Amino acid sequence: MKRFLTLFVAAAVLMGLTACEKENDDKTYGELKIADETYVLNGATCSYLPSSSDGSMCYFITLSTNVYWDGEGNFSDDPRLMANCTMVTLYTLCAHTTAIDKIAEGKYVYGDKWGNITHTGASYYLQFDENGAQKEYMDFGQSIVESSQLEVEIKHISGKTYEIKFDGGVDIMGNPVSGYYKGEVEMFESAQP
Repeated sequence: MKRFLTLFVAAAVLMGLTACEKENDDKTYGELKIADETYVLNGATCSYLPSSSDGSMCYFITLSTNVYWDGEGNFSDDPRLMANCTMVTLYTLCAHTTAIDKIAEGKYVYGDKWGNITHTGASYYLQFDENGAQKEYMDFGQSIVESSQLEVEIKHISGKTYEIKFDGGVDIMGNPVSGYYKGEVEMFESAQP
């Protein structure tokens, strides 16, 4: 009986740990690292449009500290909602795919010509002060900062949930830039031509 009780307790603990692990897997988590500073990212949008040059899909991913969408994938322009907000935009990511409203998986590497699983190296981050006014804008992609080695990796988990990693970026002040996001991404078709 004592042996059975020990096994039962061990199984219950294991089930509890597994349940907690599964629960944590479903939670949104993200961070942006700039040199020694870390900023929380807890929401994401992705606008997409077909490329007129080769028929591939172009993605523009924006991750943010605060989530205030207007229903069409745009951030609110109310400065009160942007107080102490940090945003990072990764663009233009280019992939050959038939999926219209799903980000193509893979590691996007910089290329001076668009191709499959490439990016233009035109990425930046924005920071807003306590009043919601923009206080900093920094490019960290290869198109502006030659020393940057930015790579973006996308993994589709399920439904709207993605894992997004980016590393190797260097901003125009020489600070290393990297980040991670796992959570839902609101997809919308870009109105750009």
